[in-house]
Amino acid sequence: MQAQELYSIPLFWGMDDSDIHLILPLVEEVWFPLNSVIFDQDQYADYFYILRQGEVEIRYKPYDGPYLKVAALCEGEVFGWSSVLQHECYTSAAISVMDSSLYRIAGAALSRLCGEHPATGLLLQQRLSQVISSRLNATQSEVIRMLQNGMMSEPGVNGRENGDE
Repeated sequence: MQAQELYSIPLFWGMDDSDIHLILPLVEEVWFPLNSVIFDQDQYADYFYILRQGEVEIRYKPYDGPYLKVAALCEGEVFGWSSVLQHECYTSAAISVMDSSLYRIAGAALSRLCGEHPATGLLLQQRLSQVISSRLNATQSEVIRMLQNGMMSEPGVNGRENGDE
């Protein structure tokens, strides 16, 4: 991987050469074919990912229902942030919905970098908080849409009558 590739990713836009050269050794490229599970919900959260090429869906499975698609990610978007938030497990699943090339960074290594280089760490934390905030707003809109569709459907349409769960 070349430094130029990191500069093209929105998470790293505007970072200077010294920041990029600290991050560069932590990044490895991985490839997932169509319909591969990149990580599953409740799996140990060890990596943070950046989508280089392809498409990835983030899916959440409530305990009482089927998987829900909460985000469709395209090039340059990040996911798997549980690993850098010191969460033990991923809260959702990530699936490649086409052949996909990803960059991944071990969450522990990124946390170490942030501790050893506080200015770079702060910049990364600020950027990541913007991404997370934006994604959560989009997810909330998607959940509202799903609820509206489900609540507005005719009784019995989905094999349910009033009161059936």
